[in-house]
Amino acid sequence: MTRKVGMIPLLIAFTLPILPGVSSAGIIRAGTAACGGFSTCDDSAFVAAAGLPLTFNDFSVDRFGGALPSNANVNGDVYSGDFILSSSVGSFGGINSALVNHANGSGPNSEVGPASGFTGKLNIDFLSPLSALGFGTVLLGDDGISFETISLFGLSGLLGTFDAISSDFFNYEGFIATGGDVITRAELDGAFYAIQNIKYAAAATAVPEPATIVLLTVGFLALGIATRRSRALSPV
Repeated sequence: MTRKVGMIPLLIAFTLPILPGVSSAGIIRAGTAACGGFSTCDDSAFVAAAGLPLTFNDFSVDRFGGALPSNANVNGDVYSGDFILSSSVGSFGGINSALVNHANGSGPNSEVGPASGFTGKLNIDFLSPLSALGFGTVLLGDDGISFETISLFGLSGLLGTFDAISSDFFNYEGFIATGGDVITRAELDGAFYAIQNIKYAAAATAVPEPATIVLLTVGFLALGIATRRSRALSPV
């Protein structure tokens, strides 16, 4: 006679939810500050909040180290292999490459804005998710117009929209992903503005949570016990 083996322990082991190690998600603003010019932004607060090595790009050369035009529209993929700029709404993954306005040639005063007269949307689309993003702005929010905004997006959609600060000609904006979220792109919207540089940190590669490892281990042990019992009780 063959005895049926209860499958409840096995089902419990494999159907328990795998819970994330954090309980909240979203974005926080960190390191917002007035700057004195193109190369004198104090981003120390953002760098400290990020707590990770940051990649810097000031749009002074193309992705191969070559010179850029003094004032002209260029393709948004010329600056880096990490991100693509466009003057429209983009999407994560680097599929939306379009013209942007590059000004002040190659050097520390280089800046980038929307192709249509530095007015409208500027999209920064990253090819890999980020844990932190900061950039210097020129005139964004300087006139206090309410629609001048910075929107940050993650894998699941919009993380948050922030009004651009209007305290100074130059400003620095820093953002940190929290609660297990990541930043995949930024969308700026305003009247006659540009960004002068960016710093960013790649999101850490996800690793299994300890609770997940325990659940998987229990599941495999239960499967092994059930298999041995089934063989032992089967008629010869």
